[in-house]
Amino acid sequence: MDKVSYEIISEQQEKVLHYLENQGIPFTTYNHPEGKTIDEAKRWWHDDGSLHCKNIFMRNHKGDQHYLICFPS
Repeated sequence: MDKVSYEIISEQQEKVLHYLENQGIPFTTYNHPEGKTIDEAKRWWHDDGSLHCKNIFMRNHKGDQHYLICFPS
C-alpha cells in the first residue's frame, strides 16, 4: 500500500490513522467543518461510494464501557 498523506487534527486521530496504515487497512480521510445537520454536512460530501452517517456515542452507567453507534442518514 502506498504511504498515505493526511492532515493530522489531533493526537487521537494520528493514532487511529497510523493503526489503520500499519494493519494494511485502506482508508480515505475527509476533513471538513462540523455539520450540525445532514443537509449541512452534505456540502462536503464526496461522490465516491461513502455514506453520510449519524453517530451516537454511549457509555454504561459505570463509565467503563463505551459504544459508538453509526447508522446511515
